[in-house]
Amino acid sequence: MNYEIGIAHTYNNGPLVATTSFTAQFFDNLNQSIEIWRENFGQSEVTNIGSAPLIKEASETFFNGRDAGGVITEEFSLYDQYYLTLSYRKDYASALGAKSKSIGYPGIRFATRLDRFSFVPEQFNLLKFRMAYGESGMLPGHEDGVPLLWSGNAGGAGGGANIYKYGNEDIEPERISEIEFGLDLTWENLLSLELTKYNQWAENSIV
Repeated sequence: MNYEIGIAHTYNNGPLVATTSFTAQFFDNLNQSIEIWRENFGQSEVTNIGSAPLIKEASETFFNGRDAGGVITEEFSLYDQYYLTLSYRKDYASALGAKSKSIGYPGIRFATRLDRFSFVPEQFNLLKFRMAYGESGMLPGHEDGVPLLWSGNAGGAGGGANIYKYGNEDIEPERISEIEFGLDLTWENLLSLELTKYNQWAENSIV
């Protein structure tokens, strides 16, 4: 089940236009299954699984994971020449465990239309400078934060349990940060060019 809700409001006061928006998403994943494998059906016409005498495998699984997140964004435009966007994203997941239940990712973007200044040659249809800083990342898998998971098993000595997976209860969400500078230009509607310089680094990468 996936639930999503969003709301936005725009404020206009002469040269200043501001838009505030908020979006939230909730995801609930529930999976339960039973698997039975039997062989040596006596007749091809009788396909009911109970008619096969040899049991090769029988297992059952249950999984329930929950994720939630929200993003709030504030956008400003002044004289349709200066642009500023502020954002903040917050993620929650059952995979993170009690030691790290959530993580936040901020972001900021700024741009200005240099072609609106009088000292810029009029041959420029567009000359925009932009810069941005933002963070993002990947959350751990739903089982990654559990120290030890067991699965049922039957053998010659009887029923028991096997180690299914090792996890790390101290695992934290990934955080990728990036800073970017750029210049966009259009010359007399004949030449368009985009230049971008960025630097990216990561913390707690999940591999």
